[in-house]
Amino acid sequence: MSDEARKTSSLVGDERYEERQCAVCKMPMKPMHRNQANSRLPWHEAGIDFNCANCQTKIYVANSNSVSLIVGTAIVIICIIGYFLTDGLLDFILNSPTGSLVSVLLSFLAMGIIYVAWRFAWRKIKRGAELIEVRIKNPMVNRKPGINMLNLSMTVGLLPWLIAIFFGYINNQFRLLEGQLIWLMLPIVILPILLGKKLGSTKMNVFLAAMFWLFIGWVIIWIVS
Repeated sequence: MSDEARKTSSLVGDERYEERQCAVCKMPMKPMHRNQANSRLPWHEAGIDFNCANCQTKIYVANSNSVSLIVGTAIVIICIIGYFLTDGLLDFILNSPTGSLVSVLLSFLAMGIIYVAWRFAWRKIKRGAELIEVRIKNPMVNRKPGINMLNLSMTVGLLPWLIAIFFGYINNQFRLLEGQLIWLMLPIVILPILLGKKLGSTKMNVFLAAMFWLFIGWVIIWIVS
């Protein structure tokens, strides 16, 4: 991303004391300032610029929320594309040449939308891989003890599906709720997401983790079906 598309700001709180190991000389790197996308969107990419006083290497390290959001966005888009393709869209595209002109035009439109969405998802995957690589090559050297944020988010993100499966099984056995009343259980199912911050993560990270598990579940069902 170009410098014109980004803006810097002062470090806040514990960010001023965060240090990372330089991938070049293995010495500690000091934080310089915040570096974020010049956007008003609440989910814009953000991180911290670091500088190594020993070899003058400068790097940008995106925060965990940004990395999770970028990778999660790609996963959600791929899930949506896969769902529509397996739900009849692929058959429609393949059979459109034998149909009317409208069917052919709609199939071309669908392929165009899929292509644009796939390219967008692919760029997100590449960007996420780049940011993750920087974080791996330049690990924190003064990390506070505690549960890894990624592991915590992935664990909490699995809870909504476990809750849904549990209540679905109970309801199937005892027929507690019928028809549309089953949606009354939705607040309980999404409770782990709403309590993401209370549980030591963030709502966004837990939501993205839940979408990741949805993608994994969809892939497994698609393979075995």
